[in-house]
Amino acid sequence: MPKHFVSNDPGSVRLFENPLLEALSKTHWTAPVWIAVPVMAWVAWRALATPSLSWPLLIALVLA
Repeated sequence: MPKHFVSNDPGSVRLFENPLLEALSKTHWTAPVWIAVPVMAWVAWRALATPSLSWPLLIALVLA
């Protein structure tokens, strides 16, 4: 069985042999935030547009 260890090297590990795929696999750390926050806001807005769903129920569903 291979040994598992934590590297102290600040560099990233190469994932692909193809340089193009390697370049496209990198992303800025804020990219998930820029994608997730608008999606969550849209979903919350759509949920509140439904007459049977209120703010307290939406918050309870998010926390559940």
